[in-house]
Amino acid sequence: KFCPTGAIKFLHDDEEFALILEPAICLGTACNLCVPACPEIAVTTRPASAVPGALEKKALAAGDLTTCQRCGQPIAAGENLPTTCYACRPREQMQDYFSSLFGDKL
Repeated sequence: KFCPTGAIKFLHDDEEFALILEPAICLGTACNLCVPACPEIAVTTRPASAVPGALEKKALAAGDLTTCQRCGQPIAAGENLPTTCYACRPREQMQDYFSSLFGDKL
């Protein structure tokens, strides 16, 4: 959502997703919007290397898709992955915290 050039794209249908990077159009450290925008803290930028093929389009991640149990947004599915999206996880944590303090009184 935050990439001004579209260098990072989240593509999905009802069952699968792919996170695609197109390094040739990435502004890298001149932009860096993807670094603070990534809720999973999974993005870093660095200057393009001289490695052959480094600027070719590539899939960063792909897999099965499910929906957030709280809001219904599409998220990656997997045995060890969260069942809620990045936006709903803090809400759940706060709800658990307050429940531990006040029980069912809220």
